[in-house]
Amino acid sequence: MQSQETSHSGGNGKKQYTTQFNFYEGYIKDFDSNKPIKNVSVSINKSITLTDSTGYFSIDVTSNTTYTLDLEKDGYARKKIIRKPDLAEKNADKKVNTSNIYMFKNESDFTNKIDRSEF
Repeated sequence: MQSQETSHSGGNGKKQYTTQFNFYEGYIKDFDSNKPIKNVSVSINKSITLTDSTGYFSIDVTSNTTYTLDLEKDGYARKKIIRKPDLAEKNADKKVNTSNIYMFKNESDFTNKIDRSEF
């Protein structure tokens, strides 16, 4: 996660607020093959992006907040991940590692073993 700071000054020239934005980035891969998945829809709040041919995505988030990643791709089970800020994100001197996120195909051995009556 990388950061960028934006500030706004009021008419009196004093800073009224500062918002720090981060870019959450990662790679989406197929659980069974470990291959990247292209064109996965990745959304956080109202921001949406698609993964590239390497499965890579980058999306804006507000720092130090909890957010939900929503991943969708035809042929794959939809995935939601709740992500909370970690200690490394709160320390500007440290770089947060890029995430690998795995999705299951609808016909995956793992997906077929889930008892969907519980949902």
